[in-house]
Amino acid sequence: MTSLLRVKTDISYWDSFHRVDHSNIPGLLDLPISLPQTDQSILDFGFGRGRNLRQLRERGFKNLTGIEVSRDCIAHMQKDTPIPVHHFDKLAELAKTLKVDMFSMFGVFSTIADTSHRNLLVRSIRSVLKKNGRLVIYDYAYDRLRSHQYRSIRFGPCRHCLLHPTWSQSPFIHYSISEVEEIFSDLSLIQATELTIPSFKHASVPGYLMVFQK
Repeated sequence: MTSLLRVKTDISYWDSFHRVDHSNIPGLLDLPISLPQTDQSILDFGFGRGRNLRQLRERGFKNLTGIEVSRDCIAHMQKDTPIPVHHFDKLAELAKTLKVDMFSMFGVFSTIADTSHRNLLVRSIRSVLKKNGRLVIYDYAYDRLRSHQYRSIRFGPCRHCLLHPTWSQSPFIHYSISEVEEIFSDLSLIQATELTIPSFKHASVPGYLMVFQK
């Protein structure tokens, strides 16, 4: 599983996430979705700075788990929170025993450029979700134009791809709502909303919020 996120080969970028202010981007508690009960379980995949997990804990959620590719972000979380967090390469192992009521991904699904790797993640999600468990995906949307430069379709070249040459070989893929629905066709789609998402470099970019149920 260590090579699952081929686009994340340059870990130095993700290691900086715990030092970046994400307060302008809505978190899980800001979205128009129904959350589980506080005694139910939530897994935040690609938790970055850990804002979602911290806010959920403050709200009274006790059964929380985080998964992240950056060991710096994991270490940052482990210093001041009791929430169990794991490195990404443990996902396959965790999926054998861990079962959750909600699996959330914020700005993560679009980072998986390789289809076979994406399919491995999708299988892990199916395994981890309990019956009636929900998958929440909040991400940047594909701009409907077909181009090999997925990230630069509307807003110009991706600054991070320019800074990290390995990324230009594995660009972000911004899926449309219909494409995401097809990928998770074995789950029941209960919510799909097109919206704009605040960005670090732009006032807002097209995105989507989708909720599936197992």
